[in-house]
Amino acid sequence: DLPKGADGERRQSCRVFNTRREAEDWEAKVRSQVAGGDYADPGRLTLGEYLNQWLDAVSPSLKPNTVANYGVVSGRWRKALGTVLLRNLTPLAIQRTVNDMAATLAPVTTRTSYTVLRTALRQAVQWGILSKSPAAGVKVPGSEAEMSCWSEAEAARFVRAVQGATRYAPLFRLALASGMRLGELLGLRWDDVDLEQGVVSVTHSLSWPRGGEPELVSPKTPRSRRRISIDPGTVAALRHHRAQQSAQRLAKGPAWPDLNLVFCTRRGGYVRQEIVERALHVLEKASDLPRIRFHDLRHTHATILLRQGRIIKEVSDRLGHANIAITLQRYSHVLPDQQADVARVMGHVLDIGGDPR
Repeated sequence: DLPKGADGERRQSCRVFNTRREAEDWEAKVRSQVAGGDYADPGRLTLGEYLNQWLDAVSPSLKPNTVANYGVVSGRWRKALGTVLLRNLTPLAIQRTVNDMAATLAPVTTRTSYTVLRTALRQAVQWGILSKSPAAGVKVPGSEAEMSCWSEAEAARFVRAVQGATRYAPLFRLALASGMRLGELLGLRWDDVDLEQGVVSVTHSLSWPRGGEPELVSPKTPRSRRRISIDPGTVAALRHHRAQQSAQRLAKGPAWPDLNLVFCTRRGGYVRQEIVERALHVLEKASDLPRIRFHDLRHTHATILLRQGRIIKEVSDRLGHANIAITLQRYSHVLPDQQADVARVMGHVLDIGGDPR
């Protein structure tokens, strides 16, 4: 028996199980939820209502930026399918909505929207609200993200062009030299920079959710906490930048906040990501370079290293990927083709024998 409905009518819930033990476990769980006032009747719960409850439940374990992004994505699904009863939600309805999104949104936005819904519905299965997820089997158009990057010559031309042309020139140089994410750069503090050793430590990332306050949070994954060696030219650029910043801080006096940021506003505060991205696009156009996103500076860093013959493990460590498989999957197309050399080695062994070296 469930709590009576608004009309005062008796309500019940029942399910069929393969074993008595499964039935007893489910009954005990539902009784506990009903007693605690936490039970959501799957028969009356709409997708929109469920997404609201799911977001409230998972928000404490997420970063503020992630919560904000999930809220935006949930809004898309509520607008499209929010009134559909959760139990009546079908893969076909989700597929049609994904196709509609793909017609008006960028591929990465469509893919993210689907991923958030799939995560929410998997949780519904784990909570016993659904027996299986209707998001399974849905095809997402444009599942491969577009990756753009500059050549070695283009990257060098950009660094020369921006020097002295923007206050963000040291940031752009460090981005190309280290492969750091924009949030990691904007959350970088001078305590994390060892200019004597030429090492930058990634310990925080700047999170600034829409409508919220800026906050330094832990990096994206445990392996994102890393030490990155930088070249002497980048060290020199950072030394010059620190000297200029020190003069600005002295001029502002007590009005300068004690944030110790490497890259900050003219008043010492946090910098919004969109400001840096806008500056990048202006400088790209002025330098007559192919337009790329800020995140593509990270791709440029990795691609150049691999073209120069650096091993994939070194590149993965610098990027802070969770594991080397991510790096291989993302950059396999730029790895040097060694098949001809492998074939030569095997031919030498089979025809002559011994060590081909």
